Amino acid sequence: MMIGSNNITLAYNSLTATNKAIENTARALSTGLRVATAADDAAGFAMAQKMSAQIAGLNRAIKNTQDGVSMLQTAEAAMNQVNSMLQRMRELSLQASNDTLTSQDRNYIQLEIDELKSSIDNIAKNTTFNQKRLLDGSSAATWSADKLSTRVNITGAITSIDQFGQKTSVEGNYRIEVHADPGKAQVQKTAIFTIPDTSDKDPEDYSQEIDINSLSDKASGYGWKFEDGVLTINENGKYSIAGDGNVTSNTIRVNQGVNAKIRLVDVNIESTDGPALEIENANVNLILMGNNTLKSWND
Repeated sequence: MMIGSNNITLAYNSLTATNKAIENTARALSTGLRVATAADDAAGFAMAQKMSAQIAGLNRAIKNTQDGVSMLQTAEAAMNQVNSMLQRMRELSLQASNDTLTSQDRNYIQLEIDELKSSIDNIAKNTTFNQKRLLDGSSAATWSADKLSTRVNITGAITSIDQFGQKTSVEGNYRIEVHADPGKAQVQKTAIFTIPDTSDKDPEDYSQEIDINSLSDKASGYGWKFEDGVLTINENGKYSIAGDGNVTSNTIRVNQGVNAKIRLVDVNIESTDGPALEIENANVNLILMGNNTLKSWND
């Protein structure tokens, strides 16, 4: 019996369609997904991909939160240890006030207190989470900023001389401006932000341009003088102090009552006697450009 070619073609097409349907059913059964590819349902597949992205983001947020909780638990455990040591130190201090103790007894008490102090310092230095120190104070300030201007609180880093000639710290709020090339100079710690500045210089004009590396003794200008290695600003105004990047022992001092805007450009000061920058109860707007280093060494 002869089978027509049309019947063979119809049978082949039916077999192909059946195999394809079986493949789709098997894929749906094995994956558990109604929409496995865009061919199954283009609109449904797009919605599924969007929801999958949202789910992945939420899972990542949950893990980030769990990491934060773990970090806080680590810090809490260390703080509990410190608290126990402080309680013990208080107990020893009260014990030392007992008049029945001898001087030797008090020496032993002092030895234990010294060890407890050393242990507290070690906890502060060595308590870390993912190589990030938690209790040494390095995480207590803003290390990252996306603005050219930011306000910071200085605690004891700047000194002044009172009426008795004694050096005291000038704590308070200061305004710092940073001028930098985009992509080159960045303020970074836990995050990195490129400072969006389109210029490489301070747009303001400065009436006083001072090269701190090449100043000669007894040099002076309007509002400033240089003597015995100290550049003293004694009048209100704008001053641009520049260096060549090399280390100099010449220092900067702003006298009491002066209202000045000072720009430092590539200034590298290492002082062996007193502060590199000394502000004596003055109002100073400090602008940093280029690479500036101020180091103070005072035995």
